[in-house]
Formats: sequence, structure tokens, C-alpha cells
Amino acid sequence: MARRRARSSGWACIGGDDTPACTCRSPGAAQTAGMERFRIFVLALAGLGFLGFGVAITLDPAGVLAAVGILGTPAGRVELQAFYGGLELGLGAFLLACTLQPAWRQPGLWLVALGNGGIGAVRLLGIAQTGEFTPFFAWALAWELGFTVAAGLALAGARKTG
Repeated sequence: MARRRARSSGWACIGGDDTPACTCRSPGAAQTAGMERFRIFVLALAGLGFLGFGVAITLDPAGVLAAVGILGTPAGRVELQAFYGGLELGLGAFLLACTLQPAWRQPGLWLVALGNGGIGAVRLLGIAQTGEFTPFFAWALAWELGFTVAAGLALAGARKTG
């Protein structure tokens, strides 16, 4: 009867009669798999965030914008609806597609890092220029800068494991 025995060296042996079969497991394999799950999680969560905001602003641009203190003309709402709604929907769909295509994951993570980093940096610039700060800005900055860091960590992990 065969029995499996794992050794701390990374070797796993199945011993039966007098002919044990041993294979070497890479100690980094679990770390690599964990990092890949983290990359997929970052892409999926960012994608769902973009999709959610895109759907909300597409369906009710005036309501979403009024909730953060932005009021505009009908033409301005159409432009914001098209740009924010349409762009956010496209970005969200792309990031979710990246979760399914391993070759797209690194470019998707760059999009998450640079897109959110750019938005957060310009939001901070605007706050510094105007002195205006709302509770919404705090939540938005936490999201934007948090995803910038998460995507950066996922990209750094890709270099170490890949």
C-alpha cells in the first residue's frame, strides 16, 4: 500500500514495497499561486468598482453627481454621463476580462495602478489648489490610492515570482 510522506526539504515521496517515487515540489509554488490569486482579486475588485460606478452614472448622472456636490447643465450631464459612465464601463469590462486571460493580467494591473494613481494625484492637486475637501473625497482617495498600492504590490510580486 502506497503512502505519501512530505519532507521539509520540498520533496514528496510515495513509498510502496521497495520502490518509492519521489517528486520535488517548489517551495515557491504556493507563494506564486497566492500572488496570482491576489493579482486576480485586485483586477476583479477594481473592475467591479469601475463597472458599478459606470452603471450608476450612466443610469442617473444627475443623482450621482449631486450626491458629491456637482450640479450641471443638461449638456454637461450628458458629457459626464458619456465620459464617466462609458469610460468606467469600458475599463471595468477590460479589467474583468484580464482576470480570465493570464497574459492580460500584468497590463491590467498597470492600468489599475496608473489610472487610479493618476486620478488620486490630480484629486490631491485639486484639493491643494482649492482647499475644498468633502467626505466623498476621503472615500475616493482611499479607493484610488489603495488600488494604486495594491496594484503596485501585485506587479512587484509578479516580478519576484514570474
